[in-house]
Amino acid sequence: MKVEKKYFLRLVLIIFLIVAFEIYPQTTHNNQQTTEGYKFQIKNGLIFLPSSFDFKQDKLNLFVHLHGSPSAAIEIFSKSKINGVFIALHIGSLSSPYRIAFSDQNFPQKIIDTSFQILRDSIPSFDFIDYDYLCITSFSAGYGGVREILKNEKYYKRINAIILADGLHTDYIEEDNCKMPNSDQMKDFLQFAKDAVNQRKEFLITHSEIYPGNYSSTTETADYLLTSTNTERVFAERYFGNDLTQKSYAFNGGFQVFGFHGNTGADHMKHFYNLRQFLLMLNFK
Repeated sequence: MKVEKKYFLRLVLIIFLIVAFEIYPQTTHNNQQTTEGYKFQIKNGLIFLPSSFDFKQDKLNLFVHLHGSPSAAIEIFSKSKINGVFIALHIGSLSSPYRIAFSDQNFPQKIIDTSFQILRDSIPSFDFIDYDYLCITSFSAGYGGVREILKNEKYYKRINAIILADGLHTDYIEEDNCKMPNSDQMKDFLQFAKDAVNQRKEFLITHSEIYPGNYSSTTETADYLLTSTNTERVFAERYFGNDLTQKSYAFNGGFQVFGFHGNTGADHMKHFYNLRQFLLMLNFK
């Protein structure tokens, strides 16, 4: 009986250490300082602090990005020269892994707390324990996580801005023999859009011309939000760079929608690689 108890306690300890390692990653051998800044590995992602970061500032900007190569996302963010902490996560290829992960209401705060602890432990000059400005950026399937985050009133209140880069889908519902985006799955995005119209938030959406067929496209969900907020779409072409050409735009307070040409996978990826330009359209300090 004593032997069984000894091995049982050992097993419990091993399980505890495994869980602790995954939740609070050890970064001693995973940190990297480059000319761009500091990089730290966490489970399913990377933390980035630019080399130009102002350690003497009183307020901290935090950017959390969902979906796409974390290293590529960091490279894009570093080119923006934005003064802030950047956390990039890639959890899966579809929206469901993000939905499942962020349905745990403690998960977003756990990611932030872990990242801040790593920065404090690794960089003596970094002594921040909280953020003052929060921007959630998402590409493609990452919207599944954003939808779950917005369901929590505590997180909703603290988010200052959201960018959805060609990524907002819902199931279809039938209304008057027409297929429409599922209003229940859109309600929190709609509330955020209304708050943006009233200058309480910032909400920037981009969409391509891709139509999946079995579920609502990013054009259809954008149209739903535009119609629901009485926001007019203007058709005007503009070259953004990286081979991305605007087809239309719509502005209403802090709510912005940009429609772009293109209906291929390559066109879809252009929204990710132009994230820097979308970030610089926000009114953060």
